[in-house]
Amino acid sequence: MVFAAGTEGSWGVGLRLGPSIYVQKLSDETQGEAGPLFNGTVTYGLTNRFSAGLHIEWEKHTITNNASDFIYGEETTISIIPVMEFHPGPRGPLLPYGLLGVGINLNSFKESNDLSATCSPCRMEPKDTLALKGGIGIDYFATPDLVYNAEFDLKMNDGKSDVIGNIPGFPAEPSTDNSACALSLIFGVRHYY
Repeated sequence: MVFAAGTEGSWGVGLRLGPSIYVQKLSDETQGEAGPLFNGTVTYGLTNRFSAGLHIEWEKHTITNNASDFIYGEETTISIIPVMEFHPGPRGPLLPYGLLGVGINLNSFKESNDLSATCSPCRMEPKDTLALKGGIGIDYFATPDLVYNAEFDLKMNDGKSDVIGNIPGFPAEPSTDNSACALSLIFGVRHYY
């Protein structure tokens, strides 16, 4: 049985991926499909219980109409989030943790062929937003340095989009809510140096 080595003074580098789903809608007539999320992370052990780090994430969601097959386009978010991890339990092969982070969401929207055919000048330009992230995870130490990891997160991404043209299903206003908060479940590995 492998037990977790102390992480104080150690760097951890990880790569994870998994599904992400919106917990809100961009408008009453739309929905965001589940999409992939890729997460790269770097942490540094301040103590054996606290680590500081940085998450860089990429996620993409297709936005469709609730009542038809109409596709508005794809919203992509790149998040850069400094985080703190807290490992409360005793050192063992399974090490649970909680995390909190604050950073920035860089949002973009690519219009679909459906939308371009309906309204060629129509565009959505989502604003960048404050990213607030909270989650829980668990590390399984396969060796003292190699860790299999699972993490469940909620990330806030709530802002506005500029609307150019009369997009069907959206209010005829120059801006609309861009409610792209998401839940994610990611799996991957971390290595400590």
